[in-house]
Amino acid sequence: MNEKEKYKVPMCDKKDIILAITHAGIGSIPYLGVAAAEIFNLIITPSLEKRRTKWMVEVAEALRIIEQQNKIIFEELSQNETFINSVLHASQAAMRTNRKEKLKALRNAVVNSALPNSPDDDTQQIFLNLVDTFTQIHLKILKFLKNPPQGGIPLKTGNTYIHLSALPDAIEQTYPELKGRYDFYYQIIKDLSDRGLVKMSASDTTHDMATMQGIPSTQVTGLGAEFLAFIEFHFDEGQK
Repeated sequence: MNEKEKYKVPMCDKKDIILAITHAGIGSIPYLGVAAAEIFNLIITPSLEKRRTKWMVEVAEALRIIEQQNKIIFEELSQNETFINSVLHASQAAMRTNRKEKLKALRNAVVNSALPNSPDDDTQQIFLNLVDTFTQIHLKILKFLKNPPQGGIPLKTGNTYIHLSALPDAIEQTYPELKGRYDFYYQIIKDLSDRGLVKMSASDTTHDMATMQGIPSTQVTGLGAEFLAFIEFHFDEGQK
């Protein structure tokens, strides 16, 4: 260790500060403060550290994969403010979940934010907020609607729409855990529609093929397709 490193003051990150503030707040409670703080350290701190370590390893590994495929240059990333913003935003969201689907989406978003032709900073922040807010069922159903395994009618634009009359059977066959929960997954689709990711309509005359007999249909929008592309990994993970 050289002289500079020897006397360098360790810097806390935001998560350390938040943890310290919470710890101090608990410690100020009369009588129960000390015991509560110890319980907090025993239960919460190891879990947070485990999540943070696992998250950093997965992101670093994914970035290494695309660097090996000559998609990014590590030295340039430290100067990429949009990438840094996305890493910070995604990391905070990653600490709030243990859902594999969401963590994978956040990791992929970080990777894609590092690419030269990634969405602009505002779009990336909107997409990361959506991943943070959505459940993993939202993400699964949006992917399902983009490429439904059955009942979907392809459009010349490359998109697909599916009649709502065929939707329950298609969803419940794909996700058995949703069987009989029509109100639940219909609300999920409505959430996606409210965010502009899915279009639900009784007829659609603006596309090459309208819905037959005015039966309501659902279709992933251009924004929805862009969002999905941002949270997917487009590279060969076999190169390790």
